[in-house]
Amino acid sequence: MLNSIQLTDFKNHADTTVRLGELTLLVGPNGAGKTGVLQGIQLVSQVDDESALAELGGREVLVRRGADCFVMELAGKDPRDSQRAWDLRFAMDRTPGALKDAVDFFIDGGLLIPELFALNERSAQLAKAREALGTAVYLRLDATRLSEPSYLESTDAGIDSDGYGLASIIAHLMTYERDRFERLESALRSIIPGVKRIRVRRIEKNKKVLADGLVLDMRSGDALPAHAVSEGTLIVLGLLAVLEGPDRPNLVLIDGIDHSLHPRAQVQLVEVLRSLIRLRPEGLQIVATSHSPYLIDALSPDEVWVVALRENGTAAAACLADHPDSEHFREVLGTGEFLSSVGEDWVLQQGATDAPGSDR
Repeated sequence: MLNSIQLTDFKNHADTTVRLGELTLLVGPNGAGKTGVLQGIQLVSQVDDESALAELGGREVLVRRGADCFVMELAGKDPRDSQRAWDLRFAMDRTPGALKDAVDFFIDGGLLIPELFALNERSAQLAKAREALGTAVYLRLDATRLSEPSYLESTDAGIDSDGYGLASIIAHLMTYERDRFERLESALRSIIPGVKRIRVRRIEKNKKVLADGLVLDMRSGDALPAHAVSEGTLIVLGLLAVLEGPDRPNLVLIDGIDHSLHPRAQVQLVEVLRSLIRLRPEGLQIVATSHSPYLIDALSPDEVWVVALRENGTAAAACLADHPDSEHFREVLGTGEFLSSVGEDWVLQQGATDAPGSDR
């Protein structure tokens, strides 16, 4: 489980540290750097995969303007042994193959991996670092992709970061993991009461192959194809399918967790996520972004990190619990109400130093 991440010269983060719990919410204006935190965690979790770097735009885009190298440092603990701590430091230069590209991995304060490496080389030592991080998934779910019929190109049922493959995941769960499917269906109904049942049917795709097509029975009508269902319903279903799916990642990064959800559904979603975390003794951690005060109200100030933008375009971040008035208003105002009353400007006064750069 991750305890913290520090980003130095990554995108618009000159020097940002965020403490992470089982459930952490990043809030703040558009372009402030919330997504950058998720992408930083994602990149380190796939540090030996060149395609992960390409998906984020390449090193030239990721290194903050005016800097030569970005550095990310993650600290965590083994969920099976809370006394066993680890630290991972990842540095990358603007120039491909530069000698500054490095990974240092520490366990219990001792250096385990002192190694400079090229990103296209996989090593047993680097695999140990990834094992400590666990399986991380970055989600930016899109209703159009979630609703598309899908078919498996291999024996593994998986879902893409945008949601493609949802129907095949549901088919897998219905066939091979019935208990998880029933828990997923029950959770979806608790968040979206209009849902009656989830089904999958076989359909022809491109006149060549049979694909899985998602169908939902709703209070408004039965056998509705996925593209006829609301965006919020599909996004919640996609998230639940990732959490209950065959891969069951232990770190889920969600961009826009409140997207298209009614305020009551947002609150219920948080309760469902907490229950799923409790069911995973091996560890489940969720880091998400949001703009919704209703969803923020369902969390404690310790779980909310506010990201703001300095005049020079660099990011500043602080935990809402660290606001000077947090303790005074904790019993009076909801978390979302408190944040709405204090705004984000106070984050800029939390001791963060100005640094050259511009928003990315």
